[in-house]
Amino acid sequence: LTEAGASATITVTRTNPGGQTGTSAAFTVNPGNLHHFLVEAAGGGAIGTQQANVAFNVRFTAQDQFNNTTTGFTGTVDVTSNRAASSGLTTSAAFTSGVLASHAVTLTEAGTNSTITATRTGGAEAGTSAAFTVTFGPLHHFKVEAAAGGNIGSQLQNTAFGIKVTAQDQSNNTVVTFDGAGNTVNI
Repeated sequence: LTEAGASATITVTRTNPGGQTGTSAAFTVNPGNLHHFLVEAAGGGAIGTQQANVAFNVRFTAQDQFNNTTTGFTGTVDVTSNRAASSGLTTSAAFTSGVLASHAVTLTEAGTNSTITATRTGGAEAGTSAAFTVTFGPLHHFKVEAAAGGNIGSQLQNTAFGIKVTAQDQSNNTVVTFDGAGNTVNI
């Protein structure tokens, strides 16, 4: 049996001739050993789009190879991401009956195909969330550099030269909605 739970039964039916049946008494199917972790939104399901520098909560569930909750797991996981973060990428609190219902994460790097991974502390069992998007935050400052990028080098007095101005959020993600349509800057 691959599905854990109480009140499981087995029924036997004679195939030919007759159709006589018999059913066992109810019994419990316990989950198997820890195999991986389910990483999802705190309320369940896939993690939706998040904004850089805004905390959100995720839920970790210890599971056996058939995705049953491994209720005996009370350890911790090391939380990582393929995006930079200011908090939450650390060792988690202890699980209760195989579940850590809420763990706060604040990612700072915008991008698509963002993921969060939980790996058993001191072990190899792991699980990674479905990909989600981290959007840039609100305008925080401007990056001013040479037109081709990088530092502005020495310039001759009274000679024009080009610069590049990039609107950025507090984590230096480009704020792509800041454009020439009503958004201006004084230089």
